[in-house]
Amino acid sequence: MENIPDNLIYWMKMKDGIIYVYENTEALSMNKPRCLPYPDLETFAIDMSHVLAMIADVPIKTYCHRRLNFLVSKFYLHEMLNEMAELKELKGVPHRDLYNVRKVDTHIHAAACMNQKHLLDFIQTTYKTDAEGVVLEKVGLKLTQTGV
Repeated sequence: MENIPDNLIYWMKMKDGIIYVYENTEALSMNKPRCLPYPDLETFAIDMSHVLAMIADVPIKTYCHRRLNFLVSKFYLHEMLNEMAELKELKGVPHRDLYNVRKVDTHIHAAACMNQKHLLDFIQTTYKTDAEGVVLEKVGLKLTQTGV
């Protein structure tokens, strides 16, 4: 663990969606943030509108789509050429645990999901045990299983 900086014990506070950094609690109480170059809300909104305009631009979308396809194909080539070496390295680890796993299986079986009968049982049990619990909050209106 080399080259890790010391804890500078800065304080942070969010104001209008922007996080401000303070040197200490005195600066926090006096509302004097550390002088860092972060934008105000208007600048952020202008920059965000530029990003959204680029997202909507068809030639940029086409270029990005083709670039992503190119990178995916390069990754598949890398995977094909180095698969055996990666497996050998993976199996060479003497103790395999959560911290040194190099591959994650995201394969999900839909059969393991809740079916209609289990969902109905869950709703009925919840109605019997906690019918007044909020299940939906919409436009400030909190709905429970028994009604409003």
